[in-house]
Amino acid sequence: MKDSLKDVPAKQAGRIKWVAELLYPLGRWRARIAADLGIGRSTLYRRLRGRKRTARGIDDALLMVMARERSASHRRAREITEAEKAFSEEMGRTATAKDVK
Repeated sequence: MKDSLKDVPAKQAGRIKWVAELLYPLGRWRARIAADLGIGRSTLYRRLRGRKRTARGIDDALLMVMARERSASHRRAREITEAEKAFSEEMGRTATAKDVK
């Protein structure tokens, strides 16, 4: 595990950004995390700048978003595994870990 994954920020604004960047590393995380938290982007920006007081329930919501994304990731991994197996059987081939880069 990366050390940065263990270093949870002390302030709520930092935790929001930390979770969002972890879940959405390809960018546009502000819009996605705001939607996940059920708040507007302008409210999110105020929270990230520290202009809004710490809100109760945000940390719980972040935990729920993480759990939902983890569950979706597991489900997707299973689907990909099943599809890969069907494909390799159809093609008469297998992919091994050494083939994957």
